[in-house]
Amino acid sequence: MVMEKKMVAMVMFMVVSLFLGCCDVAGTVYKVGDEDGWTVKPNYTYWTSTKNFEVGDTILFQYDAKLHNVIEVKNLADYRNCNKFSAIATYSSGNDSILIITPGHRFFLCGFPGHCTAGQKVDIRVLNLANTSASSPTAMPPTSSPNPAGIAIQDSPAPAPQTSSGSSINFKVLGIGITNVLLAFGLVMV
Repeated sequence: MVMEKKMVAMVMFMVVSLFLGCCDVAGTVYKVGDEDGWTVKPNYTYWTSTKNFEVGDTILFQYDAKLHNVIEVKNLADYRNCNKFSAIATYSSGNDSILIITPGHRFFLCGFPGHCTAGQKVDIRVLNLANTSASSPTAMPPTSSPNPAGIAIQDSPAPAPQTSSGSSINFKVLGIGITNVLLAFGLVMV
């Protein structure tokens, strides 16, 4: 009986270790507007020009929910025209995290009257790193990439990589902690 429990604990440890070892997922959390947060004040075009958004990153909108909200709109035209009625998602908690799961453009604006036209809107351009390879010797022309609503947007060249003010989150560290907890749990069962 004791031997069986040790064997179960060892198998649990190996399975969890294999699973977590193969899934080294890292993403960056970008707080929109940095220390200013989501307000009318920042220049979001400049803010995005200093970032390299990738699939797996998280966009964090922090704001006073009594004064602002976050509306994701379908396409560039709705973004430029501050058309909050084309919303594909609306956030209003004051602390909204949005995981980036596809490359392309994501368009966000504040739906409070006058805020978007005053500049409270952001176009998040997510790079498709799967199409970037060191083995490709020739430069490729800009291509159209779909945004979440399936509308093609003409890509412009990516800005030069710069240091991010986002925080890097490495889920492998979390996985090691979970593995240790499971191992300890398995040994306690013995």
